[in-house]
Amino acid sequence: RDIFAPVAAHLAKGAAYEKLGPEIADVVKPTFAAPRKVGDSLLGEVVHVDDFGNIITNIREEEIVKLKLKGEAKIKVDSSFLKLKLCRTYADVERSQFLSLIGSHGYFEVAMNQGNAAKELGVRAGDKVRVSCT
Repeated sequence: RDIFAPVAAHLAKGAAYEKLGPEIADVVKPTFAAPRKVGDSLLGEVVHVDDFGNIITNIREEEIVKLKLKGEAKIKVDSSFLKLKLCRTYADVERSQFLSLIGSHGYFEVAMNQGNAAKELGVRAGDKVRVSCT
């Protein structure tokens, strides 16, 4: 949505698609290591930190559902330990509070309401993530 919405707006205003960037001949879909289940935990990794500082993991929603988190999760990202509410929206927590959620692409994320979670936690792509029941 961070890319498609502005592109759609330019096209809707009549911009030629050639003006929006170079043509891409081969789309490369990245592959990520699959998370592993160990006991009552999922071991995954940070695959992306977006422009807002949201920490996107390789853990899919279906895997989180199987953990039966009951609303909260214990999360270890890099060297930080967090106990976070599994939220539907950022507004479910107060400003500057951490939260976990399933992002728009169906992956588990750690975020901060109106803040930069990755910067606060010192996290970057490639860091390990552990999610477990509280």
